[in-house]
Amino acid sequence: MKYALSLVLWVALSCSLSAQSALELTESGNSKMKEGNSLGAIKDYTAAIQADPEFAEAYYGRGSVFAELDQFEEALADLNKALVLEPALTEIYYNKAYIFAALEDYDRALNEYNKYLEFHPEEAQAWLARAEIKHMQSGLETARSDYANFLKLEWDAEQKHLIRSEVLLKLGDTSASIEELNKHIAKAPSDHKLYRMRGGIYFALGEHNKAIADLSTALLLDEDPRSYILRSDIYATQEEWAAAMEDLKRGIEGDMATSSADQLYLLGYYSLQAGRLSEAVKGFQSALAKGYSDKEELYYNLGLAQIKSGNKTDACSSWRNTPALARELIEKYCVGDSAN
Repeated sequence: MKYALSLVLWVALSCSLSAQSALELTESGNSKMKEGNSLGAIKDYTAAIQADPEFAEAYYGRGSVFAELDQFEEALADLNKALVLEPALTEIYYNKAYIFAALEDYDRALNEYNKYLEFHPEEAQAWLARAEIKHMQSGLETARSDYANFLKLEWDAEQKHLIRSEVLLKLGDTSASIEELNKHIAKAPSDHKLYRMRGGIYFALGEHNKAIADLSTALLLDEDPRSYILRSDIYATQEEWAAAMEDLKRGIEGDMATSSADQLYLLGYYSLQAGRLSEAVKGFQSALAKGYSDKEELYYNLGLAQIKSGNKTDACSSWRNTPALARELIEKYCVGDSAN
């Protein structure tokens, strides 16, 4: 969130003692806000308002701190008061937009960003914030021009190359996205998430060897389950079933709480393709217990794993749950079976 702290210091000799005191207290609040001392900042801003109830910058400062603390009702009251007292404080529109976005009142957030950008068209962060709301509400095409304006502008932020990379990826410019991501990786070479992100881009481009190299680097830095799962997808695309199975297994074991029925089914399928039959049966049964949606496909493959394991009875039992799909297998293995 942006909080504009460069206040207008317009103190004339004719100012009253209370106005000077309000200015000093507001400057003290600004300093405390920068230091992260939110309660101290609120105390100083409140004292400034008591000293001069017409001092707009004090309301602006206090409203911004309230916004940081997610006290949005109090924040809006102060920011609106500041605008009434001093309409030239147009930075306030940005903070109001942030508040409405946090409240999921996106139409009002867009309205505030529109006002802000009328006065501050050079502000990259505002173009990006408005683009993200437009993208979420109406799709990429409505946000494309705002993203483009963001990319044209300089932005002094620690994460700027990473964010530019994400925007370029949304716009479909993968080469430029990788270039920006490379710049960020050069600044943060030990961040495993960056290698996973770049690996995902390479995977989407079909550059599987580069993708695997990046994901392997990511896993050396941090054994994140998501990197294992993504690398398993690449191995499966290359039909390297044993490697795909092992990576997916590690990914699921690393984050059992979020493992899905689809992942468990894929674990069974990769295991079946790799000839790891007992693990295939276990994977399919786990997927079934977790509510895998395509039960006919599941029972068909579960039966394959069981018949290859020499367990004809269980295989026939599985296939009878999907008689249309497994008709030929039932006729081949199960005709005359006592359970038929």
